[in-house]
Amino acid sequence: MAFTKTREMITLLLCTLLWAGTTQASSRWDVLRWCTEDTQADRGRCEGMISAAVDLRTSDDFSGSKSCFLPSARLSDVRVEVVAWLKDNKVTAEQSGLALTARAIREQFPCSK
Repeated sequence: MAFTKTREMITLLLCTLLWAGTTQASSRWDVLRWCTEDTQADRGRCEGMISAAVDLRTSDDFSGSKSCFLPSARLSDVRVEVVAWLKDNKVTAEQSGLALTARAIREQFPCSK
């Protein structure tokens, strides 16, 4: 998948999101707002959350089933699918934004067997 950011930048952004109390995603509504609002801050939060979840789902260190993407896939393509999944799946609000984003990616981008 052609991402322009390095793994270190993604990790730094994720850590920043998790440490900043006002940006911590506590429900799917937070992730939905970030990924549908048109402010630079919200777009950054959305892209950081999705980048972290993609990194998790594709990492060699991940022990579960991985997600697969076409080589031409872009972060904006993944965002569209994550938003659609979050709108269609009313899941418990107690799950973290990262857990829900990773679940959406798992279901929307499975590897073919």
